[in-house]
Amino acid sequence: MANFLLAFLLLLLLLRLEHCYGEPMASYEQSSMLISAGGQHKRHRRLGLLFPEWVAAADWKLLADSDLNPDLVVAQDGSGDYRSIVEAVAAVPKERGGSTTRFVIYVKAGVYKEYVEIPSSMENLMMTGDGIDATVVTGNRSVKDGYRTFQTPTFVELIAKLNRNCDVHSQTQFYRNCDVYGTIDFIFGNAAVVFQNCNLCVRRPMSGQKNTVTAQGRNSSDQTTGISIHNSVVAAASDLAPVQGLFKTYLGRPWGNYSRTVVMKTELGDLIDPAGWLEWDDRPPPDTLYYGEFMNTGAGADTSRRVTWPGYHVINNSSEAEKFTVGSFLSGDSWIPATNIPFTSGL
Repeated sequence: MANFLLAFLLLLLLLRLEHCYGEPMASYEQSSMLISAGGQHKRHRRLGLLFPEWVAAADWKLLADSDLNPDLVVAQDGSGDYRSIVEAVAAVPKERGGSTTRFVIYVKAGVYKEYVEIPSSMENLMMTGDGIDATVVTGNRSVKDGYRTFQTPTFVELIAKLNRNCDVHSQTQFYRNCDVYGTIDFIFGNAAVVFQNCNLCVRRPMSGQKNTVTAQGRNSSDQTTGISIHNSVVAAASDLAPVQGLFKTYLGRPWGNYSRTVVMKTELGDLIDPAGWLEWDDRPPPDTLYYGEFMNTGAGADTSRRVTWPGYHVINNSSEAEKFTVGSFLSGDSWIPATNIPFTSGL
């Protein structure tokens, strides 16, 4: 698991995360995913973060080295070994010859429209780019084009015996100070996850589509999974804001019969449809889902016209909402402090 988390951490450096209104993010700290320990970091800096203890010292050195000597270089202009990330990943087995050391792929600045799958057998692979606003991996797959939700991420690591529904394959996840953007089901899967102090930026979808922020996949009452959005902002991204009246946007829809999502103390923009929540493909929502809202603010927070499903709840007491905090839902007090990531345990 440590190897995978490291791989994802490094892949994250390739991703472009932007504020809801379109400005590039000012520091890696803001896009950290159990990564940053705070402080000010300039753009394009290869190492401006403090990593968890499971990141080996040798890997710190690799990331910090301004004269990194990669094994393969990807460049769209032909100045590298390959022009695409997919080609470079496909070349890794024959290039490394069974070596157990880190294999480094450097992806030069550019916008790469690709869908990269890294098999579980490909261990010790490291990728690095030129920064959050320089090396961009993007794609536009959607259900409308015949793809299922789990086929749409631009990066997927295939891990044996683990659920493929989530980009980060861990049953407990914490996201702090992240800017996440997308259109349909852009936060999905079946883990126990809390988004805290995050900006969830809804982008313009394709014509005739509806936006849904979440699609939680819990399929049994025995599972301790769910999505909690705490002290965050849900707003229109720069491409949606001028035309948001043409597209409906919802907080979520049930991917599983026991789907569970709670939004609390979050600012909801006026893009949120008064109904708040959406059925899955017009099927009646299961009575066994749990969707809750607690003390949200903003033009989209009015619950008077929300859905009347049996599983929808306007949470009126803090003791119920407390169940979905970092401390209670993730047992975060027992493991997050060791990462040096700032967090709020309770409400």
